[in-house]
Amino acid sequence: GEIALRFLKRALQIEPNEYETWTDITMVCASLQMHRESIYYATQALSLNPTDSRGHNNLGGALLAHGKVKEAIMCFETGLLLDPNNLTALSNLATACQSTNQPQRALEIYERILQMPDLSPTQRTETLYKLSYPHLSMGNLEKGWQYYDYGLQVIDSRARIPRRKFDKPMWDGQMQS
Repeated sequence: GEIALRFLKRALQIEPNEYETWTDITMVCASLQMHRESIYYATQALSLNPTDSRGHNNLGGALLAHGKVKEAIMCFETGLLLDPNNLTALSNLATACQSTNQPQRALEIYERILQMPDLSPTQRTETLYKLSYPHLSMGNLEKGWQYYDYGLQVIDSRARIPRRKFDKPMWDGQMQS
């Protein structure tokens, strides 16, 4: 992360109008928990290409990480106006809605994502897991726990923690005699 940040800063000194570099440095700062810097770089990227949905999503992500949820939602919605099929912006918007006590809206967005034709198996599993949260918060416990189980599948490095395999089968809710 730190090396990439130094490299990208140097690249911006050489070519200050390179949109992709501004976008990349935004994401590197976000991964390093440098939220203010991430917001700054995302804003700079958008000034170069204000009609790119990814730029609005990146700014929204930076704002969300900085606790500015309402502003983040506006960015995600703007990005979706520019590209209604931006999967990352949809997922981020659903997460933001869930965090602002809008579980029904989050649920609708996750359902929309599941209808997307280009959804990879990993994206599908992640979305099914994320569906657990609005269901649980709305009291739909059976569905919520069913979807929560998708988070136990180790699908990639971002899988839910703990990443453990157990030698016993998962409990099915039945009492043993």
